[in-house]
Amino acid sequence: MWKDQQRAKFLKFKIKEQAVVYFKHIFLALFCGALFCGVLYGENPNKISKQNSKSDFIWGVTIDDGWYEDAQDASGAKLQSIVRALQALPAKPTVRVVMSKEISPHEYEPLFRRLSEVSYVMACPVDSYEMSSYKSVKSYEKRFADAFAALAPYVAIWEIGNEINGEGWLGDDANFIAAKMIAAFELIHKKGAKTALTAYYTPSGAQKTQMREWLRKFVPQDMKEGLDYLFVSYYEDDNEGFAPDWSEIFTDLQSAFPASKLGIGECGNTASDATQASKKAMMRRYYTMPRYVKNYVGGYFWWYFVQDCATGAEAGASNGKNRGAHDKAEAADELLKSLSEAIGEAYR
Repeated sequence: MWKDQQRAKFLKFKIKEQAVVYFKHIFLALFCGALFCGVLYGENPNKISKQNSKSDFIWGVTIDDGWYEDAQDASGAKLQSIVRALQALPAKPTVRVVMSKEISPHEYEPLFRRLSEVSYVMACPVDSYEMSSYKSVKSYEKRFADAFAALAPYVAIWEIGNEINGEGWLGDDANFIAAKMIAAFELIHKKGAKTALTAYYTPSGAQKTQMREWLRKFVPQDMKEGLDYLFVSYYEDDNEGFAPDWSEIFTDLQSAFPASKLGIGECGNTASDATQASKKAMMRRYYTMPRYVKNYVGGYFWWYFVQDCATGAEAGASNGKNRGAHDKAEAADELLKSLSEAIGEAYR
């Protein structure tokens, strides 16, 4: 099981690694797209004015680097399709942007600026698979300082650690990992900005140290009292479909982190044999979860939002070499509709 999890994480990392090459070529496309998207696509007139009736709920989706390689021209079509998909959701979403180490924060500025016009933004300056590449606490802290300097006007939440307790791919020294996490928290917290930590859940026995034990041991008390959000990353497909007892998990986390808002930090149908039906079912299962505890605020942050729900294909493409693009666009529209319906159902 552990090896399956590592393979899944490795595939996630390889997508990001390959995508960096493409990003440099399409940066101009993002910039141009950011200028024109607002004209091309207006706001959804049926948008719920608040994130949910309780006002603090989060409807999250993730934008990782995997989509950059799909942008083949300078039209900005991919960014436009992402903006359109976000605007189609019935509540204003929170977009978690996973940043790559090879890309400087200031290069993300046009993307963050455009996304902030149609969503709340949660910045993830360091993904879990890149944690081990930061060889000192100072280098990790500098990444967040640079990101804050370049992107603070557009960011609502800063993810100061991603899948922080994952074993193996983050490194072997838990104390060192915790020191980096604490440095980032102190930096962002002192600036008065909101912070989030994402933990990594596995069934009992899958890791040497269970999530709750790691959090109790390595998160200092002042951080437990000052952390704004504590999220949990979980992928069913990495764990043979195991269904956690979320009520028990969040009850325990609320006890340990009474001042933090709680939720799901990553999810998605990552199996190689995933189908439209399985993706729809999983979307609905997560986005309609009940409010397990008082501090529960949703989240979810579907990892493959761009790949599943947004395409750069034209709706009218219908023959010849465009047939595949047309079919892909129809599939994305279908999943976007399913996600919208799930959010709408949870809102009601």
